[in-house]
Amino acid sequence: GAVIYALNKRKQQAEYNNIFNQIKENLNNIINIYYKDDSFYDIYAETTYAKYYFKIITNTRKKILHVDSDYNFSLLNKPTDINGTKIDIDDFLNLTNDDSEKRINKILILYPNVKEKVYYKNNVESRFIYSELEFKGVRIINHKELNEYLKNSEV
Repeated sequence: GAVIYALNKRKQQAEYNNIFNQIKENLNNIINIYYKDDSFYDIYAETTYAKYYFKIITNTRKKILHVDSDYNFSLLNKPTDINGTKIDIDDFLNLTNDDSEKRINKILILYPNVKEKVYYKNNVESRFIYSELEFKGVRIINHKELNEYLKNSEV
């Protein structure tokens, strides 16, 4: 048990380091970047024009990001799953500007990727969540989309 936990923790840290380096190398006009342990976000980056808060959701083979009408996030294997893996990101969603003149960007990174991101407004109405658009003030992107997002973030 302890050995598997340690190996998983080491693998997760390597994944976070990979994402950190991607942000550092691809975000334009970067002036500051650091990890934020024990917080509601994982990586903070600041550029000349904006502040970026990155939250990384490690997805263990789940295929769907599901958001219900109360904005509860979970990961599912298929749309009919009832008990998915819950994701607690309320503090991240409620993050607001700290009186800075810089724009705030909140980015939820799904690592490695999910096939679908779906918001269920009610029992009969749902819609896909697209990476190009903000959803509840957050950009939700798959890891494979990160570099493109970063390169286009301050053009």
